[in-house]
Amino acid sequence: MSIFKDNYFTNDSYSLRTERLKILQNYIQDWATQLAIPEYLILWAISAFGHWQRSLENSQKMKEQKRKLFQQQKDTDTTTFKFYLKCKKLLKSQLIENIDLQKKLGIDSYFPRKTDEKFIVIKELLVFAKTEHILATNFVEKLTELYTKSQDIHYSLKNLDSKKGEKSLALFYGDAKKLRTLYAWVLMYWEVDQPYLVQLGFAVKSSKKED
Repeated sequence: MSIFKDNYFTNDSYSLRTERLKILQNYIQDWATQLAIPEYLILWAISAFGHWQRSLENSQKMKEQKRKLFQQQKDTDTTTFKFYLKCKKLLKSQLIENIDLQKKLGIDSYFPRKTDEKFIVIKELLVFAKTEHILATNFVEKLTELYTKSQDIHYSLKNLDSKKGEKSLALFYGDAKKLRTLYAWVLMYWEVDQPYLVQLGFAVKSSKKED
């Protein structure tokens, strides 16, 4: 059985929290009556480990989903940027004597290095191309399709990042609060050096270091 070093629950690593909740689930009912533990804490202790495990599994799935999306983003962006550069080269050849229009289209200078700036340039070209008909319709449609696909993947990744870990963190801190409450309750019956504390996921401390 694991021996816990402290009872600073918000400092737990995820693996330590897993171990605490696993042991707590196994032994909570053995001590529930003797310690007169409130029913809501008993019910939480019985189910907390399962909820925590599922949360970690979902987080892992999100990591894998993000990895796949990131690769899709990389591949799609590369295709989009390559086709834009083809369109740019074509337009420059058609407008070789019209420098002002080249500037207006943003094709007179180097393609930006930053991804977000690249998309701004592509969007500006698409807006102009659709109204002024300076590029063949099938080329405009293809660039629009690639641009939209890239933007959709970027949005999905951004949305995934915003959700990543939120549920796990909320559960982590919610369980930490319950652990503190349970620990305080148990200490109404036991001292901090009670060996059986470990069966409830708590560290056994020297009585001289009582909080």
